[in-house]
Amino acid sequence: MKEVPTANMVLLWAAATAWGVLSGCNRPEPEKPSLPEVTVAKPYQADVVSHADFTGKTRETESLDVRARVQGFLKSINFADGSDVKEGQLLFVIEPEPFEAKVTEAQARLESAKAQLVLAQSNLERAAKLVASKAISMEEFNTRTAQRDSAKAAVLAAEAALENAKIDLSYTQIHTPFPGRVSRHLVDVGNLVGAGENTLLTTVRKIEPIHAYFDIGEIDLLEYMKWRKQRGDDNEAGPKEKVVYLGLADDEGFPYTGEIDFIDNTVDASTGTMSVRAVFPNEDGMIPPGAFARIRVPGPPIENALLVDDRAIGTDLGGKFVLVIGDDDKVERRYIKAGQLVGGMRVVEKGLGPNDRYVSKGIQQARPGMPVKWTLSSDVPSLPVNEVIQVPKHEKDSRLPQPPIPGEPAVDEPSIDEPVINDPAVDMPVPGVARPLVPEAAGPPRIEVGPPKPTLPPP
Repeated sequence: MKEVPTANMVLLWAAATAWGVLSGCNRPEPEKPSLPEVTVAKPYQADVVSHADFTGKTRETESLDVRARVQGFLKSINFADGSDVKEGQLLFVIEPEPFEAKVTEAQARLESAKAQLVLAQSNLERAAKLVASKAISMEEFNTRTAQRDSAKAAVLAAEAALENAKIDLSYTQIHTPFPGRVSRHLVDVGNLVGAGENTLLTTVRKIEPIHAYFDIGEIDLLEYMKWRKQRGDDNEAGPKEKVVYLGLADDEGFPYTGEIDFIDNTVDASTGTMSVRAVFPNEDGMIPPGAFARIRVPGPPIENALLVDDRAIGTDLGGKFVLVIGDDDKVERRYIKAGQLVGGMRVVEKGLGPNDRYVSKGIQQARPGMPVKWTLSSDVPSLPVNEVIQVPKHEKDSRLPQPPIPGEPAVDEPSIDEPVINDPAVDMPVPGVARPLVPEAAGPPRIEVGPPKPTLPPP
């Protein structure tokens, strides 16, 4: 038998339906998703010095192999291994006694020769008187003259032997001819040196100043020489045109300043390079000879160069790029042609304008095509002094931090005291969220909700 719904059942069903509709209408609206927050900056403008980087080796300006020039036993070593030595400083002593004896012997032979010369001269003078009175023959007179001349020659020979003995004696004391840094001693005291060969005792290298050799490509060399010629034509040639910078393996940047003092006279046909030498002051001895060196050669200036933070540059198969904020506050990928590195900033040669805004921080949260909430950075980059010629004055822009001009006091810009924040979230449609159809200034907004409200049945 089919049951007929009673009045109580109908009322219960109607109440349940109404409660469900009312509870559906009063459910809370979903929260708006927050936009990624990034920091943007505008390219920094400055006149920078272009440069080319090379690698090379440092080398001492003078080098000396200290060798034994006479035979004898090594008597003393008068330096500490690896120490700095002065010009004329005594390094080694070879036993001098045998050579002192030779000097004494040579001195005695000289005195004997001088005595023989006195006797021969006296005999010649007597012979001259006798030959005048025809007491002796002319032949006897000529013999006396030859004896006198032979005695003169013997004196000269004895003097030469004495000088040679003194030279050998001087070789027993070995001095350094220039200041430098000495290596370790290669022969210990008591060993025989100079027997059959000039024994190598140590080496001395002059490291102040110090040289750095590097090879420069043919194209770079020609451009550098043309630039130097142009500077000469403009009557601006001077020491600065040869300035180069050097950095060692553990140095940040190029802390040492020197100048080019030699360019080879031919290009190596096998490598297409030419050898170049630069000289650097090294008073503290911190640049060792034979070390790996990074050489930076400055070139012509780049006027109004655009620089961006090097950490903001990405790389993919298309090349190098930066993330740029467009007029609609959406992220765009902008491919650029990157130039040289100036401090922590990279010169952008092509692809970016001075008024473009690129993402400098929060790059991981930005994706091309997505809107973001961005803040304009007020940081001013610190650039190396030797790589910046002049920082040009930027046009006043309330959203662009004004860089300091060298020699002028910094001016506080009220516009950069507080970060400029742009939040386009109010313009971003979110599914299922009520959106005003009229501006707030026109009055209370009219809210439009997706599905129409159901009509409740009469009780």
